Amino acid sequence: KNEKTSPFHGVTARCEEKLKESERIAEEKCMAATEAKETEQNTLSIANALKEEMKNLTQLVKTIEEKANTKERELNRINDTTKIALEKSKESIEREKARKNEAQKKADTILEEIKNEFDTAETEWAKAIKLQDASELEANEAEEALKQAQKALMEASLKFEEA
Repeated sequence: KNEKTSPFHGVTARCEEKLKESERIAEEKCMAATEAKETEQNTLSIANALKEEMKNLTQLVKTIEEKANTKERELNRINDTTKIALEKSKESIEREKARKNEAQKKADTILEEIKNEFDTAETEWAKAIKLQDASELEANEAEEALKQAQKALMEASLKFEEA
């Protein structure tokens, strides 16, 4: 029989149209699935690249933190050393001040002793001059007395001879 006259002609045509439509939709879905798969692979590649970049950034952050910690330790060590040096310097300055004060006290004491000794020597010198003057006066008086005694002896000798 002729297909056009067949009672299934309309059904077959519609089935063929639906089949073609289904094939077209399946092809579109297949293409969409392929694009989705490619997009998924691209997304996975990007995700893996981002994951690797995150690893690199994490490592970089760790390295920076380690360097920062090292620098902080160095700064703390320098700070501690500076504090110790400053303390030693302060102690040295205090010792030097104490030494200078002690030396000044000793110098003042020695100066006072020298002044007292000078005053004593000056007094003793004045006494010695007075004694020297008195001794010279006594020596002059004794010399005069000796002359008088010699004169008296001569006179007595002459009188003795006359007698």
